[in-house]
Order: sequence, then structure tokens, then C-alpha cells
Amino acid sequence: MLSIYLFENRRYLNNVRLKNLDYVKNKEVIKKNKIISSFNTNTNFPLRNNLEALVKEIPDIDQKKFETPFDYLNSLNKYKFV
Repeated sequence: MLSIYLFENRRYLNNVRLKNLDYVKNKEVIKKNKIISSFNTNTNFPLRNNLEALVKEIPDIDQKKFETPFDYLNSLNKYKFV
């Protein structure tokens, strides 16, 4: 069973859709034995730019960017480590 913990901006609360969580949770997938990393470097550029460079050097980390929250959830479901 998949456990998903999402961090949401309390001001907007527009990214979590329960039907999307249910859909992803019930989907059978083979998990990748890697870590997924996904963040926007523009929200804290001085810190995250260095982190992005570091993440690119580690072969066990897949760094990805997503167009929609649903794409993000689907991808999270495919990884053992987030």
C-alpha cells in the first residue's frame, strides 16, 4: 500500500485532489530503487542552485520537473525513495 505525504502551501491549498491520490494509490507499478528529487530552484536560488548541482552528480538520484501536480503524483508512485 502506498503512503503519500504531501506538503501544501496553506495559503492556496489547490494542489491536492483526493481523487488523484486514490487513482495513484491503487495503481500497480514496479518501483525504481532510486531517489526522486523535484524542486524549483527559483524559489530559493542561492541555496537550491547549489543543491541542484550536487544532485546532478549523484547517480542514485533522478532529478525531474513536472508540469502538473498529477504528473508529480504519478512519478512519486514509481520511486521507493522521495
